[in-house]
Amino acid sequence: MEDVREYRDMNIWLIIVGVAEVLIGALFTVATFFMTVGLLTLLFSDHKSAISGAQVIQAITLYAGVSGLLIWFGIATYHGRRWVRAILTATGWLGLAAGLGGAVFVIPFMNSLMAAYIPATNINMPDVTLLRISLFFKVFIGVVYLLIPVFLILFYGNRHTRRTCEKLDPVERWTDSIPMPVLIIIVSELLSLTGPLSAFQNRGLFPVFGLLVAGIPGYILHMITFLVTLFIIRGLLKLDISAWWVAIVYNSIFFMSAIVTGARIEFSDLIEYAAVTPQVSEIYDRMGPVNMQPLVWGTVASFLLYFGFMLWIQRYFTAEYKNPEGILPDGIEPDSEQYEPDDEAEEDKSRIDKID
Repeated sequence: MEDVREYRDMNIWLIIVGVAEVLIGALFTVATFFMTVGLLTLLFSDHKSAISGAQVIQAITLYAGVSGLLIWFGIATYHGRRWVRAILTATGWLGLAAGLGGAVFVIPFMNSLMAAYIPATNINMPDVTLLRISLFFKVFIGVVYLLIPVFLILFYGNRHTRRTCEKLDPVERWTDSIPMPVLIIIVSELLSLTGPLSAFQNRGLFPVFGLLVAGIPGYILHMITFLVTLFIIRGLLKLDISAWWVAIVYNSIFFMSAIVTGARIEFSDLIEYAAVTPQVSEIYDRMGPVNMQPLVWGTVASFLLYFGFMLWIQRYFTAEYKNPEGILPDGIEPDSEQYEPDDEAEEDKSRIDKID
């Protein structure tokens, strides 16, 4: 139903936010350039053992991708495009869920990791320095995964911004036909496509129910998951129920595999496959045990939340939602074999005929 309520024009704010996003993206671009020069210089210098080629590729790809997206989204926000409003609203909800989960489960794991890693470096750090490092990490988590997502939800998700974008961008976009809950899942699947990038840094490592598969078999499994994810995204965009089934089965298997893997293996087992330098590898060898339980319980909570959310959005994949008026597709006649009449509609029609 069309929203006929009065709304506040947000064009000025769209311009301000769009320009800010472009400027931040430009800063990321400059940082990417200098980081690339620095990493390549280090890689081909006498101190090349301090960094690996895989780490260079992953860092450059990450920074270049973030800078490109920020500039693209900033320009689209400046012009009030409908699609960017919908995508960044979905990203905000997804980031907020990740941030809340990180605050509960990831921070305890990182505290355990730091407690094991820092003594292994043989560097004597004052307690104040350790406290500052821990505080910086928590503030970073709070800003990136809590404050920014809340801003995205409040700014891009409010009806004033939506109505302003509809006025500035009257053309119907591909996001208009996708309900926001489904778009949240689509964005999460798009983000998961970045997973295979880490395969090059970790020698194709692919955990499967506690078994660590690496090398060519690992790369093949990463490619399979990449293709399955593409199929899921394509189907979700069309509100195809088969894609919903594939998503819920595939991701349920993925979550259960992650839970079993986290419960059965040690952190040191994963480090063996990481593309780290010999110096860093020696540090990991001296590390004490790392508590993996927070990540395991975080994965369990994520699985339950995902499964419940998928069951809830299943209603958007029904014929009743996609065709609430019961309008027949072009080329199908009421008396053809493809037509299945609605019994309630037929009863209403017969009662009307009797009254006449």
